[in-house]
Amino acid sequence: MEIKMALGAAQLGMTYGIANKTGLPDELTADAILRTAHDAGVRWIDTAAAYGASEERIGGFRDRNPGSGFEIVTKLAGEVSSESEDEVIRSVEGSRIRLGGPFRALLLHKAEQMHSLRRGLASSLERCRDSGWVREFGVSVYTPDEFKFALGFPELSIIQVPLNVFDQRWLQDGLLAAAESAGKRLLIRSVFLQGLLLMEPDEAERRHPLVVEWLKTWRATCTALNRTPAEVAVGFVRAVAPGAMLILGCETREQVNLNAALVRAQGLSGAGMDAMRAFADVPAAIYDPRLWETFK
Repeated sequence: MEIKMALGAAQLGMTYGIANKTGLPDELTADAILRTAHDAGVRWIDTAAAYGASEERIGGFRDRNPGSGFEIVTKLAGEVSSESEDEVIRSVEGSRIRLGGPFRALLLHKAEQMHSLRRGLASSLERCRDSGWVREFGVSVYTPDEFKFALGFPELSIIQVPLNVFDQRWLQDGLLAAAESAGKRLLIRSVFLQGLLLMEPDEAERRHPLVVEWLKTWRATCTALNRTPAEVAVGFVRAVAPGAMLILGCETREQVNLNAALVRAQGLSGAGMDAMRAFADVPAAIYDPRLWETFK
């Protein structure tokens, strides 16, 4: 049965994530991860032209498994001039070729590209849809202001947002409810904060000392709830955004099955959600990977 989980495919094409232990997988491993995801009921994949060999790996799998039926979300290359129709068309066609055929959705990888929608980008995207390459469009955002801006574009049916226990900005101002009312599909990334929420405090201390005390409190809270950090992290997002698709990256087949089981489980409630209020004011230096300059 299909579940509300998308396979985060950055790990298929590059060494990705602060807690990555396996590096770039070979083609056989990538195929095994994709096949396991499909068997577990995962039908969505999130990738990008910027994710190394990810699109090619997915395209190769689709070629070898034509009945897989994945719904693929990729992103417009960030270096593309979004007001140049030729560059946009070339970028989207490049993704189509690497992915081995049409795909479900194209997201603007940079939120500032939304400003170009009224200056030619929207018509370029329409050409791509008319060509049969892609069915719908969306945007990946980092801030609540970008989220609010995206709500005003009817041509953007998907909003991808980083939401996790340490980053609860999205619960303010009724943003998630506003997206639902506007008919937007939500894709939630950074559920594990690139693996940070699953790290031991002493392991994280070597990379980012600022996070240690927050991780200690987080670990103690999970222990008090008699739940693992992974269970609490996924359970929190399931509770606050029950209709959203959760993007979870996986380095191994075992992780695919574990994550799928977590998404199928019931979200947090009661005392569990009350305990999450302790993390409502985590500083941006902790939850925003763009500020992780000390992570090596």
